[in-house]
Amino acid sequence: MRDLADIHDLIDGLTNDPMPAMLQGGKELWMVLDRWLAMLARLYSVVEAVGRPDFDEPLDLDDDSRQELQRLRLDAPVQKMRYHVVATQIRRRLVQAVPGVDIDAGLSNRAGFVGGFIHGAGPLLGWQLQQQQFRLAFVVPDRSRGYGRTAKAREARYQHARRYAAYFDFSAVRELVSTAGPERPSAIDAQPLGFQRFDPNFACLGSGICATPTSTSATDRL
Repeated sequence: MRDLADIHDLIDGLTNDPMPAMLQGGKELWMVLDRWLAMLARLYSVVEAVGRPDFDEPLDLDDDSRQELQRLRLDAPVQKMRYHVVATQIRRRLVQAVPGVDIDAGLSNRAGFVGGFIHGAGPLLGWQLQQQQFRLAFVVPDRSRGYGRTAKAREARYQHARRYAAYFDFSAVRELVSTAGPERPSAIDAQPLGFQRFDPNFACLGSGICATPTSTSATDRL
């Protein structure tokens, strides 16, 4: 496959050489293609600069870099790219050891995340890492009693999740990350397991890990 420089040279040759009769009057098209290729070249430079974090580099970019990317409307795609690097590394390590796990990366509330879920007949159980929070998560199937945006559906979702109380154990996280904080939301007597949620199907408990994860630490620990 040609690289961008080769394609750019090809277009230059087409626009500078005498045009065939069938292309007379179409020079504007070649000008558009030329600008499009120049834009792709600049985007590729952005990917090389900030889209592929080194293994010892924090996954989350500093505020100044993010503000500049937001100005260019590139913050969201760059965050996705950075977390996809971690997802790819984790997937390679787990593909044989845990064949049923689905590893993916994405964007939620304008922040990148990486997560993994085990698919089965019942609800999905999994985890997510986003910024400085590690979550243990529970996802109910579509059209189940806990699926929806009403108070009744949410309470049914929480009740279902509490049946899996043993799963929401952060002991392993604290062994690996000494700075890990308490779960959020905190447990209270009237509700032994309180949950954060993302409607219509998601419930989770989170633990702050304090230190910003790097690509290596996220891959090794997850």
